[in-house]
Amino acid sequence: MRLPVFLLLMSVARIPSILSSTLGGEALGNQDYRLAILIFGLTALLSAAGMGAYALYVRRRQM
Repeated sequence: MRLPVFLLLMSVARIPSILSSTLGGEALGNQDYRLAILIFGLTALLSAAGMGAYALYVRRRQM
């Protein structure tokens, strides 16, 4: 993979983490614990879905 493509993918991939950390941290700072749990829970679900999709991709590619 070429460096510019790698840097673009890595930059885009970090955006969800930055957003969820910022929004979740703000919710915790405002003592809105339900919203913080919702944000971090959704982040965990999306991360698990991404890990599953990647595992499927790797498995199919090896065939």
